[in-house]
Amino acid sequence: MPLTGSDEFAQMSSAMVYARDRLTALLGELRYQATHDELTALGNRAQFIEKLTEALAEGEPPLAVVLVDLDGFKDVNDSFGHEIGDRLLRTVGARLHRAAGRGDVVCRLAGDEFAVLLQDVGTQAEARQRIDALMTNVARNVDIRGRNLHVAASAGFALAAPGTATVVELMRDVDVALNAAKAAGKGAVTAFEPAMREATQERTELSGDLVTALTAGDQMSLAYQPIVDIASGRILGVEALVRWQHPTRGPISPVVFIPLAEATGLIVPLGRWILGEAVRQLAAWRTEFPDGYPLTLDVNISAEQLEDPALVGEVLSLIDETGIDPGRLVLEITESALVQDLDAALRRLRQIKAMGVRLALDDFGTGYSSLSYLKTLPVDILKIDRSFVVDLEDDGPGAAMMKGIVELGAGLGIELICEGVETVEQRRRIASAGCRMGQGFLWATPQTAPAISEMLRWGVLGPADRPADRPADRPADVKELPSSAAALPAQRSRAEDRETP
Repeated sequence: MPLTGSDEFAQMSSAMVYARDRLTALLGELRYQATHDELTALGNRAQFIEKLTEALAEGEPPLAVVLVDLDGFKDVNDSFGHEIGDRLLRTVGARLHRAAGRGDVVCRLAGDEFAVLLQDVGTQAEARQRIDALMTNVARNVDIRGRNLHVAASAGFALAAPGTATVVELMRDVDVALNAAKAAGKGAVTAFEPAMREATQERTELSGDLVTALTAGDQMSLAYQPIVDIASGRILGVEALVRWQHPTRGPISPVVFIPLAEATGLIVPLGRWILGEAVRQLAAWRTEFPDGYPLTLDVNISAEQLEDPALVGEVLSLIDETGIDPGRLVLEITESALVQDLDAALRRLRQIKAMGVRLALDDFGTGYSSLSYLKTLPVDILKIDRSFVVDLEDDGPGAAMMKGIVELGAGLGIELICEGVETVEQRRRIASAGCRMGQGFLWATPQTAPAISEMLRWGVLGPADRPADRPADRPADVKELPSSAAALPAQRSRAEDRETP
């Protein structure tokens, strides 16, 4: 029956109260979803920014902002699946929440990155002490479905007194500090310093300049360092090395721009350009010196190039275009270029090998698993790292190791090249150990293509007339950018004559 009078009014009032309560609950739920992370139930980025804004605006005591990033988390997902990875993230979030102070704020920003707002932190030493306690609590093994997983994390932090920094500035600074911590190695904790910001800005500018350099066509060039027969001094080949002549900064060292290219993804187009220019120059030398041919050309291949499915086709196209003998092209790889996906790398290397191109394992002796790689890699040449040459003595562990490497190469049918030979005495010692080929400043610094042509006309390179214990002068064609280099990830560190993708 239809309601009338007071009964109808009561029902309408009840419906309105219910609707109001329901709307309030829905708004609260939406608010929670907007400010909290669904996986860990911690606050999300929006809540962290809100809390940080309030702390800076309300004149709270000095505070510290901390970013925590898990080391190797991608490996957990790739190895055990995302379900295990999610459980690990929930565990880390809970540990941070329990270890934080009562007034502190812990949020998950994205992926495996967490943020902590530490209240009432007056000094950097105090902040570091509290952060170390957080990291100690995080870095404990966790058992997930019978898998004992090691947890490691890096952290960057920045201090702020209320009224002295904005939210944007603080988040930018702490992100810079986190990048520096991850570059320093696993488990590092790094405080923000103003010099880091300047270095990051310079690095960003240099990244843009590198893009321009790759398209301009007149800033990048190649230098070539001879590989010689130790006994006779005859040039057997050259290694291509990239150089960058910046229009305003002048020469930029490969120590600076090669890691920058790797970090920004520009290493693949840069490596493609180097390979093309070097192979065309080899073809030009073949035409210029038909009687002096064969001359080998070594070109370094980066890890990112080795992952590129187009690499095999690019090498084949260059061989067809230039008509070079593929046996005169040597592609150099390092162990670091193999560790990401060894199976895929082996497939591409075997395809390249099938063309007749030769392969060299560069910096041999510096990695922990070089010997195991020799069982599977189709390499023709081992380039012995300069650290063996520098420390080589007539009688000692170095001499025994060098002789062992020479015997290993002979047994496997692999040629050896000693890198970084700088003195007559070093040449004598590697020759006594049985090494036949060498490369280094003793014979020549990296040279332009015309200079190499002139050397080929000479036919033989003799060591400079200098005392046996004094190394050759380093080339003056490169310079460092210390502030930029400090901000770069420590992915590679090689002598200036060895820097190339």
